Amino acid sequence: MLVLEQVILTKSRVILDDARGENAFAEDEYIGRKQARSLLCLPLLKQAELIGVLYLENSLASHVFTPGRIAVLKLLASQAAIALENARLYGDVAEREAKIRRLVDANIIGIFISSRKGEIIEANDAFLKMMGYDREDIATGNMRLADLTPPEWRASAARALVGIDTTGAVQPYEEEYLRKDGSRVPVLIGSAAFDEQQDHGVCLRA
Repeated sequence: MLVLEQVILTKSRVILDDARGENAFAEDEYIGRKQARSLLCLPLLKQAELIGVLYLENSLASHVFTPGRIAVLKLLASQAAIALENARLYGDVAEREAKIRRLVDANIIGIFISSRKGEIIEANDAFLKMMGYDREDIATGNMRLADLTPPEWRASAARALVGIDTTGAVQPYEEEYLRKDGSRVPVLIGSAAFDEQQDHGVCLRA
């Protein structure tokens, strides 16, 4: 449809008071087939980025889209653009969380999700088995990074936290962790923040 192509290309609105009269889109096959009289096509913009297009037509009367109606439709279009962009962002977050969940549930390597305060929020079965903990320990708050990290490795853990603040990720490095029974296990650690505030991160242990 030529009208849609024009709006998408120019990001400018198209209004036809009488689409059956002389206009730049008089030869548009769609308009001819639908016998449109009044036609309005508005770009949905968010910070100058095209999010979508609002298209309205009336086949009964010409000059339907008066200045007052256009003003209301422009306001609705701006709100629709915000809603569409928010929906897209929520979809991106949901997709990212689904990918993390698939990785956690695969149990190929030990993985846990922690807060910046060192609270372990979630862990997969592989990590729990490695450390000798269970899900009740997570639910009751009995599994914290401070409890897992021997004193001589806490400086390394602090540097890793600085790396999260700086780049959002920490390249794998070797360390030791304390199991629930007090024994030690060598681990290869890699971490990454997965929210904009960097309050939560996912850690991989091998």
